[in-house]
Amino acid sequence: MHDLSALGFGPFFQAQFDAWAEPALIPARVAAEHRDAYEVWTVAATGQAKLAGRLRRSLAEAEAPTAGDWVALRETPGPDTTAMI
Repeated sequence: MHDLSALGFGPFFQAQFDAWAEPALIPARVAAEHRDAYEVWTVAATGQAKLAGRLRRSLAEAEAPTAGDWVALRETPGPDTTAMI
């Protein structure tokens, strides 16, 4: 579990997230990028996440998330759950 403000999630990022986010989405920081998955940190958990199929098809390689980026997750990652970005 992480304090997102300690990871850099302040008013600037909160305002951007609030402007387009659905209430159920969870902000997460990308901690590491692996071949087809990401390690992400949220306020509630640390775990794995993958890009949704629509994002995989529409994003250019240079636009894909990388370590240090903020992303929105559809669910909290867990030991048995890979979250979807």
